[in-house]
Amino acid sequence: MSNYITVQEARTTWASGDVSKTVSIEAVNTDYSFIIVKGTAPNGNQSNADFTAKFNGTGASIDEIIIERYGSPNNTATTQYFVVSANADAPIIAFETIATDEVVFGSIDTSKNETITGLLDTDVVFTQSRCNASLTDNRERTLFQGYRSGADTLTLERGGSGTEVICRYWVIRFSSDITVAKYDFTMTGSNDIDVTVTSVDVTRTALFVNYEASANGLAQGSPYLQLETDTNVSSKRETTNWQH
Repeated sequence: MSNYITVQEARTTWASGDVSKTVSIEAVNTDYSFIIVKGTAPNGNQSNADFTAKFNGTGASIDEIIIERYGSPNNTATTQYFVVSANADAPIIAFETIATDEVVFGSIDTSKNETITGLLDTDVVFTQSRCNASLTDNRERTLFQGYRSGADTLTLERGGSGTEVICRYWVIRFSSDITVAKYDFTMTGSNDIDVTVTSVDVTRTALFVNYEASANGLAQGSPYLQLETDTNVSSKRETTNWQH
């Protein structure tokens, strides 16, 4: 799919107190692009390592992204980002971005709805979040699921409250030539879970996961998923109270 999808990857470093960075990229069409971002920090508040990313504008030739964290970050950090783009001139356009936006969850909010006209069950939702937490380990407040809950309705959910969090979502619609299958399961305790899936070619298949947790602790939100066989996905972790 090299002629159909391109991926730009890079890392950025953050000084203590930095809350936003504008990063140059090769120009992309935002109608056919989305961003994945991950952060790490050596220690300190949770807000140090929680990031969201967006394009600096919309259109056919946007060459900057904006990466943000929230609150009062009191330590350094490193982010890794991936700008994933579909070639709009390819014989088949692999995917398009249906919608992206940010939603503010107040400290008591656990669920919010967004109206997206024409939303489909097969649309894939990616989520990112940045939090204003001074606590060091409250993963359940910043882990989100996004799904179609009704006609034109996208629901965003988290498993815990108590902290204001900004959630960014990306709704991606893949070409009908690409098969999208969705599965839900719940983990209780530290037992491994095996999920039977429709047979796939493991060399041409990717796993994406959104999840929420009902208790704090990093391990609740640190699962390891892999395709064990062409019909089996395994999920492993070391603690309890996790759902995706």
